[in-house]
Amino acid sequence: MESGHFNYFRVKNFKRFRDLEVKDIGQFNLVLGDNNVGKTSLLEALLFEVNFKSFERSLTQILKIRDMYDGLREDVFQLFQNVNSSDSSMTFEFSLDREKYEVNYLFDFEKSKVMVSSQLSQSGIVEFPLETIHNDIQIPFIPFSLSYGKDMFDDFSKFLLRKEKNRKEIIESLKIIHPSIKNIEVDTYQSTSHPTLRCFFDGSESVSMGFLGDGVTKLFRILLEVTKYEFGILLIDEIDTGIHHSRMVEFWKGIIKHSSKKHLQLFATTHNRECIQAYQEALEELGENYLSAARTISLKEHPETRDVIAFTNGIEVLQYANETGNDLR
Repeated sequence: MESGHFNYFRVKNFKRFRDLEVKDIGQFNLVLGDNNVGKTSLLEALLFEVNFKSFERSLTQILKIRDMYDGLREDVFQLFQNVNSSDSSMTFEFSLDREKYEVNYLFDFEKSKVMVSSQLSQSGIVEFPLETIHNDIQIPFIPFSLSYGKDMFDDFSKFLLRKEKNRKEIIESLKIIHPSIKNIEVDTYQSTSHPTLRCFFDGSESVSMGFLGDGVTKLFRILLEVTKYEFGILLIDEIDTGIHHSRMVEFWKGIIKHSSKKHLQLFATTHNRECIQAYQEALEELGENYLSAARTISLKEHPETRDVIAFTNGIEVLQYANETGNDLR
């Protein structure tokens, strides 16, 4: 959705999910589960837009991220439909601010049309002709493989360069894992075709952002995305990738505090035990207001039907699981 926070989400006939219902969603949500159970698929489903063409563009961008887009596709939605279902529809139920809504897409792929029925927009038939989407679009989704890149400079220029308040907030959050950082500026030391960023430290030492290591650059990217999607949502796949376990608690604290300040709803996936433990410890150190806003969403496959089921828990369940050695992954 373009704005607002999810309290409840249900999706039918999307990838692994025949009918997945997620209740009691919090502001900070860590999605857990075995490999191939659908953690990333849940993030992709949460990109859902009431506007059919907007959702189509978001899913196309997901294909581009995975190098699965050949530049010309008319079957984008077919690639995201549940493989075991003969139903040609895709349904999303959700609640924003406790108000429930439902949107249903009924596809006719032979005629390249979709019937859209919705409580939030005018229902009707939408044609989706074959088209080429050349330009990348921005979506609130950070894949696990994304590292330092030119897009970070572009976002820095838009959201931080002339907005001192935003820059100070991000620098304060970065200090959690790199205490001596003082400022971030456009790098004028290097003459390259792509402008970069430079970090300044106490004592006038400076270094290009790309040389600071995965932990700092990944945290900077996430903080920048949180600022970009203020009051909305942010989806992060395998949030622990590239982060050393010794920095994990501080890493989480920086993200959670900045998300709270920007009124952003966070969904992140992991199957790393140390990341799960660090999530709990970070919330405990931050205090009750953060603990009460946090959830874990565990995806499990039913042993008989193989349907994926979601179990949403508060942090007290995670605390108990860690104390007793139970595995919520």
